[in-house]
Amino acid sequence: MGHVLTYVRWYSTDDDRWNYEKLDAYGWALRHVEMRVSDGVVVAAASLATLDPALENVSPGKFEHLWRNARRQLERQTGA
Repeated sequence: MGHVLTYVRWYSTDDDRWNYEKLDAYGWALRHVEMRVSDGVVVAAASLATLDPALENVSPGKFEHLWRNARRQLERQTGA
């Protein structure tokens, strides 16, 4: 049996942020991108452990594109 990956997003009303997750077959987050809605600035792009709220499916292509852009943006901001 192959590894099933799921790509989802969820909105945090408290922070006004979209959160994108790449989940493994057990629902554990493998990678996470967090973006402010007001200006589209990425504030996080990392690997995580779990997640919680109401999820919305996103395509693998959209997530991978977002992941690459988020990592580039954060690298420019930190100089890493």
